[in-house]
Amino acid sequence: MILALRAVLYPIAAGNTVILKSSELSPQTHYLLASFFKEAGFPPGVLNVICHAREDAPLITNTLIAHRAIRKINFTGSTHVGKMIAAKAGEHLKPILLELGGKAPLVVLADADIKKAAEAAAIGSYMHVRAAQSPFLHYISGNLLNQPCEKI
Repeated sequence: MILALRAVLYPIAAGNTVILKSSELSPQTHYLLASFFKEAGFPPGVLNVICHAREDAPLITNTLIAHRAIRKINFTGSTHVGKMIAAKAGEHLKPILLELGGKAPLVVLADADIKKAAEAAAIGSYMHVRAAQSPFLHYISGNLLNQPCEKI
């Protein structure tokens, strides 16, 4: 939900309309997001959500990219799919913003509150299990490694 909200909020705030192609794995999440915009009083057509079956993804994605009304593409997801979307966007000379794969690091510095850092690591790792902002790598200052495991 956070990634979808972030993807649509800025363009809408700038006065644009947005098409959100929902995930085939969790379309209800994006439908719920659209219902929030409707409930908040946004006019019809400001946020448009397209839901589809997984096997229809290439056709729908290519059709959207090729459409003359689509002026910019924003994609968050796997590197593999991002490459395909970037190639198609390039064919149509459409600007594209990609946030691909990988996981974000969590850095714990020497002066950190170790209990708060451990809580942040746990929440980040389990709340965002599949998201790019999920801390996958934990970099911990050397002197903190001597702390008892109970604190961490």
